Amino acid sequence: MSEQKPCDQVNKAAYFLVEEIKNSVALNLTVAAKNNKIDTNGEAHKKLMVVVLASIDEGFHKGRRVFGKHVEEALAYTIPLVDVEPTKKNAT
Repeated sequence: MSEQKPCDQVNKAAYFLVEEIKNSVALNLTVAAKNNKIDTNGEAHKKLMVVVLASIDEGFHKGRRVFGKHVEEALAYTIPLVDVEPTKKNAT
């Protein structure tokens, strides 16, 4: 298996971040509906969830291109790390 580029790793992390945001939004909307903080019946709640979660997905996919460009630019200014072996002191 090939190693991912740093930019791909950041994009993958951003994807997981957005998935957690969606999970939190869905849970909070469901809890709010159950606690009568928002007035939605079963069908209206389902439709609301579809619209909200689809909007988050759309925002992620639209923003990902711009985000990816910024990540690539930021990574271009990093200095690659190299392994350095400690020097041995000569005993005299």
